[in-house]
Amino acid sequence: MELQPKEPKRDRLRELTRKRVEQLETAGRQLNLFEIECWWHLEAFRFLKRGSRAISLIDYKAEKEFVDKVRHVVLLSNTGVAESRNDKPKGAARRARRPRDCPF
Repeated sequence: MELQPKEPKRDRLRELTRKRVEQLETAGRQLNLFEIECWWHLEAFRFLKRGSRAISLIDYKAEKEFVDKVRHVVLLSNTGVAESRNDKPKGAARRARRPRDCPF
């Protein structure tokens, strides 16, 4: 998945990102230098994923070889058409469902 910032001007984007980082640091969150520089990108991914273990947000161009080997469904693409890859990979065993009281 490729994200583009709302703000096209790099200086303005950096200023907005710095303000957001300051809010987080005031609230007690500690960020490293990498997180500070690309916080808008990390925050957007976390928002889209919302803690779901079932949703995987990746750059298909970079991860194509790996993704094509496993069962998956493409929800959004450049063509706008959902693609399904439901055939099971060779030797794949069916996994049992987690019990309701499972903590993870």
